[in-house]
Amino acid sequence: VRLEMTTMWSILLYRLSILTIVVHNVVGQHSNILELTTLSSGSVRVGDGRVGCTFTYDAKNEPVEKPKETLREGRDILMEYHNAKRCTHKQKELWEYTVCPGSEIVQTITENKQPISLGTYRGFNGEGYRDGGDQGVGEVPIREFYSQGTVCEAASNLPRASVLFFVCSHEFQILNIEEPRTCQYRITVGIPEACDHPQFRNEMVVQVEVETWFIELTQLDDGRYQCQAYNNGMDKMGMVQLADWSLKFDGTANTQVDSYTVKHHNREVLNGDYVAVEDREIAASTGYTPKTLEFLSITSK
Repeated sequence: VRLEMTTMWSILLYRLSILTIVVHNVVGQHSNILELTTLSSGSVRVGDGRVGCTFTYDAKNEPVEKPKETLREGRDILMEYHNAKRCTHKQKELWEYTVCPGSEIVQTITENKQPISLGTYRGFNGEGYRDGGDQGVGEVPIREFYSQGTVCEAASNLPRASVLFFVCSHEFQILNIEEPRTCQYRITVGIPEACDHPQFRNEMVVQVEVETWFIELTQLDDGRYQCQAYNNGMDKMGMVQLADWSLKFDGTANTQVDSYTVKHHNREVLNGDYVAVEDREIAASTGYTPKTLEFLSITSK
């Protein structure tokens, strides 16, 4: 019993010593929580009257209108995706989806990485392929057809098949996945070229996604201040695109930016081409395009 008690006290003292180190490294800290959602905008402040930090964000991502004279044939646009062998991915519950226009659509079970084909490319509408809807051959919107996928036991051993729609988005991405009939899929993919284009579906489809972000202002042991805005990692990151953003010191103290870090959700660090720096603030530069971010930080002089 004495040995067990001695061991327990040793563990407790060890944990208290670790806690003491953490407390001494952080002189003061303010924090707040933000539910960052698609189509939202606003600002969150932490701190007091002397030193504070404000994170301003805009995830509205309005479609960008294109002059009509610059529009190309919709099929020529999609053929560029085919020839470049471009693919996009989306995680949904226990599945990961991969869409490669002009090639194949694959559903992968996350746990065991088992691939299931949702169909291989067969052609556009207007080439003799139809999805059973009311629209005739050659009518818009342009869509692609995929068939002869993995056999589906739940559908009398028929092969899986998919219809691929294209809508306006600021980047190439999977926006929505539906299964209106067993093993028959309707998948919506966003591409920038579809914005305000009459040959694609005439709307911008955006799923409402949520990311939980922390906003923290910390005074370090050397007296400097550090402000951070970041995804807490508990949600799937990379769902909400920020069309505009800024992170700045405020308050009565003349707290100025000495260094900064901005990271894309794939942990790529964004450089000065995308980040504008002023005395007390960093913000999206004129060269910035909407991106899914995971981490922003500024440290004072």
